[in-house]
Amino acid sequence: AVRRRGARAVVTALHAFQPSEALAAKILCLPMIVVQDGYLPVNYPLAVYGVYRGARFIWWSESSREWGARLGFEGGVCTPHFPVPTSPRIESTGSVAPRILAMLNHGGEWTSLIFRSDIDRFVAGIVATARLRPQVAFRIRTHPTMVLDVHDGVNAADRLQRFVAESGVANVSFSETHLDTDIDWATFAISEYSLTLLEFVARNHGGIATFNPTGRRDFFSEFTARGVPHATDPDQLAALVDRQPLEGSAIIRTMMQPARATVMATVRSLIGPEIGKSNP
Repeated sequence: AVRRRGARAVVTALHAFQPSEALAAKILCLPMIVVQDGYLPVNYPLAVYGVYRGARFIWWSESSREWGARLGFEGGVCTPHFPVPTSPRIESTGSVAPRILAMLNHGGEWTSLIFRSDIDRFVAGIVATARLRPQVAFRIRTHPTMVLDVHDGVNAADRLQRFVAESGVANVSFSETHLDTDIDWATFAISEYSLTLLEFVARNHGGIATFNPTGRRDFFSEFTARGVPHATDPDQLAALVDRQPLEGSAIIRTMMQPARATVMATVRSLIGPEIGKSNP
């Protein structure tokens, strides 16, 4: 919470998802500000974030702001705060052995839209693609929430590692290092949908693609609808691995512009200058 002339306002992150904060703001008649702090699929239903109805939002892209407006989150402002380089360095991948970073999204079932089995299908698809391209190195990076039983189940990461080991495919491994190191290692990145795909683009690397073998809706449609490469089966993914197209990165750079103002400056504009005299 932040102070302004004796009053208080609640400031929270979108993915913090604390209904108690929204309830406190309502009971105490306090203004509430929600800051988008990660990737938000524009086809998520209202039920996911409906607890924040009536709050003021700080979105990081116009498409997110439009999603909020469609679901009744009026009055939000857009302050791009994703650090996309203005002069990205893109390596030529023609003479470099392909190194594919496959990044898992979360598999929590709290929305009834994403299931733990979806992650299994993604990993199985990576293994099948690796069989088609034995000369290509694939590295799977698990999602940080896999350490939480409530998200992906007990021993979820261990189970996936056993599956890959038992598959006998030698060109698939699991990451055991920091995200920065993985990004430096890879020449191409894939995920079903992930903030780390955007981070990969932001850190001056090569192309990206999405891979969704689940048969359900595409949670990266904000970008795939504009031309980011997309695969739904191992054959399609193998063809993308062969090309390692760069157009997906270029599309995202045009959409995710560098920050023009700090988030805190936008909070001040919504509540008043006195907010700067205390910490959120």
